[in-house]
Amino acid sequence: MTNVATRACLGGFLFLLSFHISASDVDFRFSGKPIYIQSEDIEDDRKKDNWSGRLGIGIEVSPDFLGADGNTSALAFDFKGSYKERIFIENNKFGALLHKGKLLRAGIISRTIFGRDQNLVQADLGGLAEVDTAFELGLFAGTSFYKLFLTGEVYVDVSGVHKGFSAELEGGYTFEVNSSLTVTPILGAIWGSDRYMDRYFGIEEGASDVFRAYNADGGLYELYLEGALEQRLSKKWVLKASLRLSDLQGSAEKSPIVRGAGGSNSQVTGFFAVAWLF
Repeated sequence: MTNVATRACLGGFLFLLSFHISASDVDFRFSGKPIYIQSEDIEDDRKKDNWSGRLGIGIEVSPDFLGADGNTSALAFDFKGSYKERIFIENNKFGALLHKGKLLRAGIISRTIFGRDQNLVQADLGGLAEVDTAFELGLFAGTSFYKLFLTGEVYVDVSGVHKGFSAELEGGYTFEVNSSLTVTPILGAIWGSDRYMDRYFGIEEGASDVFRAYNADGGLYELYLEGALEQRLSKKWVLKASLRLSDLQGSAEKSPIVRGAGGSNSQVTGFFAVAWLF
């Protein structure tokens, strides 16, 4: 089997394995530039086999569910890979670059987003129904200039879980502290439609013996500040760490789920890993 095929198979296997391990987590977004932007910075010698990217293993800390006060730590894999800078996989995302210009990259994208695990629902949310994993399709666009980048992604649910749509906008700048260390601060905002918001933050009449009924309206629901750090160990190995601090807004922040004893509008997600570059 060729090196290209080996790497493709390894990437696919670990993508599925990471999905299995993290299927109960609310978040699977590890920080840094999106792969469709980051692939521009990959060294030419890593692109010679068509496949390029990284495979990392580390510890993730994420909220028990969207709006939860508690966090869970778990082993997690971080996989980013692109084929000829056209087809890409980034953890829970899969997409294709359709336009590759000097200042604009755009294409189609899909992702899975996790809901509320039944065990956590019973423990913290008074029997409120669990939320299944959703599968979404969408479009993305991004631009980068020197070390600055700006991206936008729009998604619509095709799995029937929330039957709505959402949009995310984020931008960042990569600081090169020295020849082997980079730090990337990122600012972002996420917007959800009425159906999207009601699925994750709303409560139907009689659905819970703890919380009152609540109808969540669409709108901007999350602002976040993220920091990503990468320390190059060698040509093929890197240490990476990330920390995301989120603040829930609007209908999300007003939800009884968030304001209850087990909820919080402040969300923390972190990841630390060692990664192999290919």
